[in-house]
Amino acid sequence: YAHAPVGAWSGNPAVFESDRSDKPPAVRNHHFTFQEVDAVRVPQLRTLKSVDDMVDRTFRTLQELGELGNTLAFFLSDNGFLWGEHGIGNAKRFPYRQSIGVPFLMRWDGHVPPGTIDRRLAANVDIVPTVLGAAGIERDPVYPLDGLSLVGAARRARLLVEYFRSPDSPSVPTWASTLRSGSQYVEWYDDDGSVSFREYYDLADDPW
Repeated sequence: YAHAPVGAWSGNPAVFESDRSDKPPAVRNHHFTFQEVDAVRVPQLRTLKSVDDMVDRTFRTLQELGELGNTLAFFLSDNGFLWGEHGIGNAKRFPYRQSIGVPFLMRWDGHVPPGTIDRRLAANVDIVPTVLGAAGIERDPVYPLDGLSLVGAARRARLLVEYFRSPDSPSVPTWASTLRSGSQYVEWYDDDGSVSFREYYDLADDPW
């Protein structure tokens, strides 16, 4: 797939944001161009084509074994990746939705209709409760779980997202964020724990 076509991408409004005065210094210090990040995007998507092959082989094998209806499969990533949004290059340690959002797909033949879109706030902590619910296993009260079962109707009003400054990326400070379906609040922290910067976004009016 070294030369496979992946399709053109014209960016999004966040990539071409010109006024970043509402962003903290850790963001304003980045000045990557669309051309720079697009040059990384193309080989990234080419490598994913081999992942598509692997997923296809897996499901073909399950079908041959007659196990598709008994298999609940998740397809997700550890975290998202910025492609130049807010001037940030190819990075994934920031609180913006292009970074904290991940592909999160669920397949369960005969139980989840193909093409279903669920707009509830979901996170990786929901995987274990979902698996237990699908298997009909009651939660053990001795070991409480933070997540919610996605095969049920439960929904959360908000989601906590946080990042702690890492030695391999000291330029990105610690932050914590509360994400709701229509808004997001972010606090950035100095190393002593004090708040150094705040951000709030109305995601209904300003999704980018």
